[in-house]
Amino acid sequence: MATQLTEDDVGKPVETADGERVGVVASVEGPTAEIDRDSDALEALRGALGQNVDAEDETVSFGEDDVGGIADGTVRLERAGDDGG
Repeated sequence: MATQLTEDDVGKPVETADGERVGVVASVEGPTAEIDRDSDALEALRGALGQNVDAEDETVSFGEDDVGGIADGTVRLERAGDDGG
């Protein structure tokens, strides 16, 4: 189930499904948002989003379908292929 992000989510921390912090929400535009990624979060983001994240990219795009939920001021990503469980 997709979770809609809004401008109110900018600045919130972003974590993987396992609770590993990977950055903060940098921007939201429609169903797409960008993470200003933590420098040491490259592999965790690759696993969480199921996409190739370039080591040179400081921001990473993701969609509403990648979000498992928002709780306690934190955006939680779903693991690629998970159904939220």
